[in-house]
Amino acid sequence: MRLKPIRGEFHMQPNRKCEYATVEEEQQARQAALEEQLKLWMVMLPDILKKFDRIPDPRRPRNIRHKLTVVLFFGLLLFVFRYVSRREANRELTRPAVLEMLRAVFPEIDSCPHMDTVAGVLELISVDEIERIIGETVKRLIHTKKFQRMVADGCYVVAVDGTLKWSTDWEFSREALHKTHGDTTKYQVYVLEAALVGPKGLAIPLMSEFCENLPDVSEQTKQDCEIKAFYRLSARLKSLFPKQHLMIAADGLYPTGPVMGICRDNNWDFMFVLPSEVRLSDVQCEAKAIRDLEPGQRLKNLWGDRIQDFSWANGIKYTWKDRNGNYHHITLHVVYCQETVQNDDESTGSVSPKSVQGLPPEQDGKKIPRAVRRRLSRRRPKKTVATKVKTWVWVSAKAINSKNVLERCNGAARLRWNIEENILTEKTRGYNYEHMFSYNWNGMKAWHALMHLGHLLNILTYHAVGLWKTAQTLGINGILRMLRQTIAGHWADISRLAELPEKPQLRLVI
Repeated sequence: MRLKPIRGEFHMQPNRKCEYATVEEEQQARQAALEEQLKLWMVMLPDILKKFDRIPDPRRPRNIRHKLTVVLFFGLLLFVFRYVSRREANRELTRPAVLEMLRAVFPEIDSCPHMDTVAGVLELISVDEIERIIGETVKRLIHTKKFQRMVADGCYVVAVDGTLKWSTDWEFSREALHKTHGDTTKYQVYVLEAALVGPKGLAIPLMSEFCENLPDVSEQTKQDCEIKAFYRLSARLKSLFPKQHLMIAADGLYPTGPVMGICRDNNWDFMFVLPSEVRLSDVQCEAKAIRDLEPGQRLKNLWGDRIQDFSWANGIKYTWKDRNGNYHHITLHVVYCQETVQNDDESTGSVSPKSVQGLPPEQDGKKIPRAVRRRLSRRRPKKTVATKVKTWVWVSAKAINSKNVLERCNGAARLRWNIEENILTEKTRGYNYEHMFSYNWNGMKAWHALMHLGHLLNILTYHAVGLWKTAQTLGINGILRMLRQTIAGHWADISRLAELPEKPQLRLVI
C-alpha cells in the first residue's frame, strides 16, 4: 500500500499489526529512527543554540542557575515532542534517560530546568530575537537550495492569513483586542501568520504578527486589525529577505491600494483573491470588457478531476488616494478560472422490494417469483452525474499569458490554502496553538514563537530522507510517539551515538 502526503499530513496509515517480530528487531528499528532524527538535529540545532546564546539574558546574574540556551532549548522540546502542557513536559523531559541522551549529542545541555523557570524567562525575553531565529533558519535553508521545488514563476510563495488564537470573557492583558455584544465583552488574541508554501500541502512557518492595542493608551478610537498588522509584517519580511523574489498570496481582504502599493514598493509579486464584484469593481468591470474583446486570451486545462477554463485581461490601470490626499497608480492584471467538476452520485444501499422500479409487470394474473424480485431489488440505480461549476478570480501584479497562467494560478495562488491547513494542524494536531501557556502577553508571544520553531523542526523530520519511509508507515503522531518512547524508555544505545558523523548532510523529500 503506497501512501501519499495529503495537504502536508499523512492522513492514511496501514491498518495492520506491528511489523516487528522480535524485541531485537524493534530495538534496531527504534535505534535507526533515533539516529536519523539526531542527524537532523545535529544539522539544525547547533546554529539555533548559538543564536539562543546570543540573545540578551534578562535575568539577574546572581539568580542564574540554568543557562539561557538550556532554558530555551527545553521550551523548544515541549513543541518538538508535542506535549499538551507544561505539566506533561515537566514529567517527561526530566527523565534521566532524556538528559543522558541529550548530553551525549549536545554537551552544552548540562542541566534540566523546570517549565515554570522557562515560563518566567519567556515573560522577560525579547520575542523579536526568537522570531528572527525562525526567519534566519528558513533563509538558510533557502540559500542551501533545500526548498528549490517550492519556487513558482521565479518566486517563493509566501501565504498570509489571520486567525483567532484565544478568546475569553475576562481582561487578561491590556494589549488584547475586545469586542462588545450587548452586555458581554470578549477579549481576543488575533494573529497574522506568514508561511512559505509549496507543493503537496507543504507550509513552512515564517513569522507571526500579533494584533495588539497599545497598553499605555486608556481609550483608543480604533483597535488594531489584520491590515495594520500586515503593514508591520511586510516591513519585517522585507528586512529578512531584502533581495529575495517573493510572491504574496492572500485572500479577498488584501486587494486594496495600500497593500498592493507596499508589494510594488518592495518589488514583490502577488496573487490576491477577488471574492466578489464589489472588491475593485472598476478593475473587474474593465477586465470583463477586455476579456470579451480578446478571445485568444484563453486556455483550457485538465487538473485532476477538474476541467479548468482560464481567461485573463492585462494592463488595467488602478488609482487610489491615501490619507494625505495623494494619488497613486498601479497596473493590474486579472485572471479568471472556471472549474467544472463532475461527480458520480451513486446509491450504495439496497432498494426495498416495494420501491423497486423497472420490475416486469404481472402477466396472466401470475405473481413474480420471490427469488426474481429479490435479485432485481439488489440492482443499484443508474449513476447520476452531478456537475459543479466554480469560478475563481485573482488579481495579479504580473501580466498573464498562456505560458505562466497555470504556474501562477495552480502553482502559487491555490497554495494559499496550505497556510490554512498549517494553522489547522497547529490548532488540532498536537501543537496546542489555542493554548496560551502564559497569561503574560510577552510570555504568550514567546511560547508562540517557540511553537513555530518546533513545528519547523518537525516538518524537516517528516521530510528527511532517512525517516521518509517510517513517516509514511507510522504517520506523524506515530513517528513522534516512537521517538519519545525510544528516548525515554531505554530503547536507545547511547554508546552508538558517538559514532554519528560530526557534520551529517540534510537531505529532504519535497
